[in-house]
Amino acid sequence: MKRAQLVGAAGALLAMSGVVVHTSSAAFKATTSNAGNNWAAGTVELSDDDGGAALFAEPNLVPDRTGTKCIVVTYTGSTAAKVRLSAKITGGHDLGQYLDLTVSRGTGGDRSCTGFQEVEADVYAGTLAGMATAHPDFVDGAGTWDPVVGQVSQSATYRFVWKLQDDDDAQGLDVGATFTWDAKNS
Repeated sequence: MKRAQLVGAAGALLAMSGVVVHTSSAAFKATTSNAGNNWAAGTVELSDDDGGAALFAEPNLVPDRTGTKCIVVTYTGSTAAKVRLSAKITGGHDLGQYLDLTVSRGTGGDRSCTGFQEVEADVYAGTLAGMATAHPDFVDGAGTWDPVVGQVSQSATYRFVWKLQDDDDAQGLDVGATFTWDAKNS
């Protein structure tokens, strides 16, 4: 009989523990959530008014000949950015060392710079070859233009004034160059 009592007592104990476990899981409960989260990347966008045409195409230069051209660069990005100018020699035979170049930034002005109003003198002053060496990329870019965020678009006009040096060693030489404006968010 003892064995039957033990088995009965164990079964009763097991049944009671199930009731205790079941009743001890009752609790108050509440949750909260924050829906609708969203992330969107800003933009950094630049364009210019060159229409795909080179700013300069100057054949048969002679000493002391000069020229002036303007190009309008427009920023339409949604984030704060810094814009810098760089140059790269793209071909030719060393005329860049004899071609003096001054670049300034301003407002207004068409391709011939009519109506140009200077804001920053001497964004660069030196030779074309010197510009390509000193300002090859954004990090070492010439001048810094900081467009104001929140305006639909902003423009800066860059005026390039060049002059061929009076040096016999420039005869028969040529040079090709690319001017690049880079914008990086700040």
